[in-house]
Amino acid sequence: MYTPSRAAGGHPSAPATRPNLVKQRLYGKETVPLPVRTNPRRRLATGVLGLTAAGLIAFAIPLGIFLYADRLGVSVNQVMIRSGASLVATLWIFMGVAVTAVTVYASILVLRKKSEAGAGWMFLGVMGIILSTVFLLFTGLTGAIVVIVAGGLLVLGGLLDIL
Repeated sequence: MYTPSRAAGGHPSAPATRPNLVKQRLYGKETVPLPVRTNPRRRLATGVLGLTAAGLIAFAIPLGIFLYADRLGVSVNQVMIRSGASLVATLWIFMGVAVTAVTVYASILVLRKKSEAGAGWMFLGVMGIILSTVFLLFTGLTGAIVVIVAGGLLVLGGLLDIL
């Protein structure tokens, strides 16, 4: 279990002295480092899990469309113009692009030490799982299974960060 050092947890409260009053940090002018509450040794693993999940989601977008076209017995071009199927394909593409973009951005921020994973990643993973399950159950889009696995990786990355 990771325990932050005393310096990372904050300074003990001391009476205000003249030098402390002079060196005040103005909000917006300087960044005040926040105390570290997560294990920094797991940051690389968390970032790699996030980027792996983003890659899986990006791979699942065309895979889902191809498998959906095969299930309907038509070509990919006909899926995009067929009534009902085009709506499913369009929603799948937009959902995939949105989740991929958010996952890549969050992973880069974690790797650059600008943010932490945790509850936000777990929420993103659960939402990806829920949306993909809806596509899988109601439309038979079997490519959604890959996004369900990617959502599981995001949940695992969030858990790694807070444990």
